[in-house]
Amino acid sequence: MRNRTLLFLAFATMGSAAVPALQAETFESLYLYNPGSHRNNFDGIVGVEFVAAPDVEITHLGFYDAHGDGLAAEHEVGLFVTGTGEEVAKVTVPAGEAAPYASFCRWVELDSPVALTEGTSYTVGAVVRDGGDLWVGSDGQAVPPSRFNSNVTTWLTDFVVGRWQAGTTSAGVPANTLGDNQLNRGYLAGNAAYTTPTEELSVTVDAGTEHQTIRSFGASDAWNVEFVGEYWEEAEKEKIAEWLFSTEMDEEGNPLGIGLSRWRYYIGSGSAQLGFDSGIDLEQRRTEGFLTDELTYDWDRQQGQNWFLEKAAEYGVEEFVGFAVSPPVQYTINGLSYPDEGHGLQSNLADDHYGDFADYLAEVAHHFETEKGITFDYISPVNEPQYDWEDPGQDGSPWTNEEIARLVRELDTSIEERNLDNSEIFLAEAGRIDHLLEESDPEPAEEVIHDLFDPQSASYVGDLANVAPIVSYHAYWVNNTSEEIRTGREDATALADEFGLELAQTEYSLLGILDILEGRPGGYLDIAMHQAKIVHSDLKYANVTSWSYWTSMEQERYNQRNRFELVWLTADSNFDLKTGGTAEPNKTMWAYGNFTRFIRPGYTRVEQTGADDLLGVMGTSYMAPDQSELVSVFINYGSRPKNIVMDYQNLPGGLEAGDQHTYVTSATMDLAYVGSNAAGEPVEAPLLSAVTVVTELGEGGPTPTVDKLDNGQNTHWLGRSGSAEDGPIFVTKPFYYHYGSETWVYLPNFSIDESTYLYSFAPDGGWLWTNQDIAPWHWNYATGWNSF
Repeated sequence: MRNRTLLFLAFATMGSAAVPALQAETFESLYLYNPGSHRNNFDGIVGVEFVAAPDVEITHLGFYDAHGDGLAAEHEVGLFVTGTGEEVAKVTVPAGEAAPYASFCRWVELDSPVALTEGTSYTVGAVVRDGGDLWVGSDGQAVPPSRFNSNVTTWLTDFVVGRWQAGTTSAGVPANTLGDNQLNRGYLAGNAAYTTPTEELSVTVDAGTEHQTIRSFGASDAWNVEFVGEYWEEAEKEKIAEWLFSTEMDEEGNPLGIGLSRWRYYIGSGSAQLGFDSGIDLEQRRTEGFLTDELTYDWDRQQGQNWFLEKAAEYGVEEFVGFAVSPPVQYTINGLSYPDEGHGLQSNLADDHYGDFADYLAEVAHHFETEKGITFDYISPVNEPQYDWEDPGQDGSPWTNEEIARLVRELDTSIEERNLDNSEIFLAEAGRIDHLLEESDPEPAEEVIHDLFDPQSASYVGDLANVAPIVSYHAYWVNNTSEEIRTGREDATALADEFGLELAQTEYSLLGILDILEGRPGGYLDIAMHQAKIVHSDLKYANVTSWSYWTSMEQERYNQRNRFELVWLTADSNFDLKTGGTAEPNKTMWAYGNFTRFIRPGYTRVEQTGADDLLGVMGTSYMAPDQSELVSVFINYGSRPKNIVMDYQNLPGGLEAGDQHTYVTSATMDLAYVGSNAAGEPVEAPLLSAVTVVTELGEGGPTPTVDKLDNGQNTHWLGRSGSAEDGPIFVTKPFYYHYGSETWVYLPNFSIDESTYLYSFAPDGGWLWTNQDIAPWHWNYATGWNSF
């Protein structure tokens, strides 16, 4: 279930429509947790030791709540002086959810703050029970406070201490405050917290400086969607579709879904028809494809994928990409969907089947356009061509740039022959962003931009009518440090600009973990925020016009947590998705939604400065195409909350910033609407959070009236659809009325009823838009009001 509890200094909650109460002080736990390695097989006291820095006051003690769903039993937690056992503070954390929850702990406030003595060694310990509530293991899962809170404490050693008095046995050691003379080594169950003043961060949004215009945010249907779509109950599939595609809000203003605007459809290879002979062990990684052994088409295949494809179209997803990872097995050299060992970095497509593969891709696109009314805006024929794909874990084929160019020329012809006027070829799904760049000793499919889009290159295809002026890459691996994240993307942007190309990021999930989180513990929230940081970095430093996640849904196993999916799947039987199952959204999905739900196709990134720290607070801003709103997305990757104050500059056409509507994903919130305040007032960004601020824009001066907008044209009722006789529509959200070809009038909240008139301002009618995603309405003199 989605947890909408909001934690503030006093642990108060508020309604979603209220103006957020900002923290004057920041609540911080002494230790941050990785909710990964757990134990509960010991009766006694566990804890860790630290040395106090100057001016530290402890205000709370707490106990770890692994899943945030309450404690099974109460637990004593104590803070005492290491070596003497002298009590500093002690609380009993109650069972259940009575104690407020934050930073993975349940907290009890002390009667009064306790000042610690600088340089003194303290231990925080807790009573644990065999078979009871979980606590964190001793394998480095508890992050040393010095990594995050350098003004508070430092580690005594490079690892957790062995006992509460290091180097001694229990004999002769005084009992600690919890009544025992031994502390079991280095396990973290109890925690302490303190408060510091909340810092304010000043951010400037300069609407006069524009960058890229956004096309879409998406995800792919590989690999599990086929089984879910074909075998799962309708109600469970409908939930998943709503989470991924919906742009609607609930009655409290919370988004029901993340509103993806692109869906990537996997055009299969036929490896599923080979079964075990495919060599691919995991059944869900085999793909059906539409080509039969008789080289005819079987359109009854990929029905599970088709269910979600059609559902995406129903929800109004704007862009569709058909992508291939391998040619059909009927056209490959070895009859498999990956090459034989030792094949090398040449394509697995047989030399006499280039035209056949091109026809296959175009025919699939033609089928969906003519039979389903779904256009593949882009056809992507190759995937990560730089790798040899000899490991039979999935479909895959290497390609040289020369081979890619040959295939693209054939595909361009196949598209022309089928009159696919709205489909373009999308290149080249590079495995890493640096594969786009010029290298001194490149592999066969590196230097993608130069080889495919430089007119002087023998592999130049940029002049073909159906090749999109876009080059795509996958964001894997080039993410080990903040410096690498930034510079790798800036280099690619510079080269793409040189050739007049857009950049698109089309696949990312968190491959690798502990070495790329820059000191983070790698818990669920850390992973979600790291992936949000990659989205931010691709938008800001690579100037991508679209961004897509890799696996939209996956099962959690091997301690992978939320690294590879937006939606968790749980099979009814032993990881077999064909037996049915249940689904649940995760933090990665909701954090991604801070971008996808609010930055819609056509929004333009504008300059934002002041939130530029990839280890702290980072942000970007976007102008709506009708200039009705500005969307700003902040990722607080740091260890402290910040109060963000935005200064809006160079707004177009005399517009002024109005209310700021805020949506937060954090430890306790999932893309939750937390309220509104006036432009220029602070917006709180909790630690480890994604925060979206939607700022209304309107004309300065008096608000226009809404009773009548009369220019002498005929008067018309605002009907629901078809004509005025269908009855009035009631509108309680702000909207914008377009008359002529350029001017927009802001109309405040009101209800349209039988006593309210609107007038058409042009012979061909006018537009009625709403910033709450109610369908646009258009007046036409022949047909009346129509909804698109």
